[in-house]
Amino acid sequence: MLSFEEIQKHLQSAKMISCVMARGHADAVVQALYNQKHVLGIDYATGRNQSTQMGTKDWQEVDMITAIVAPEYADEIFYEMYHLAKVSETEGGIIFQANLGFSTNYELPELTELVEQEVTLEKDLPKEP
Repeated sequence: MLSFEEIQKHLQSAKMISCVMARGHADAVVQALYNQKHVLGIDYATGRNQSTQMGTKDWQEVDMITAIVAPEYADEIFYEMYHLAKVSETEGGIIFQANLGFSTNYELPELTELVEQEVTLEKDLPKEP
């Protein structure tokens, strides 16, 4: 079993920003945040929300995004998501952020590192006569 010190090497502090918005606005938000290095992860889903207006019930389609971000950039990302999702312009939108205790960083190894390791392993193989 791994010690807490070994586990801590893979953990980082983070903030979670969640946003529920009118259907159709999430694509712009995801595209804007996708390549930013301080955004550690993005989850996107759709759902339905029931609202009551003037005595009648109505179902609305909504987009939901959860972004995990580095704490020092949380306010900047929150502001960007708020405007891209048009939370103030559409009914039923909500955005909030919360502290996460820790987040794990999932990264794939660099392809060049794997190729170099494979080449090294091939050199160590016995030569065929």
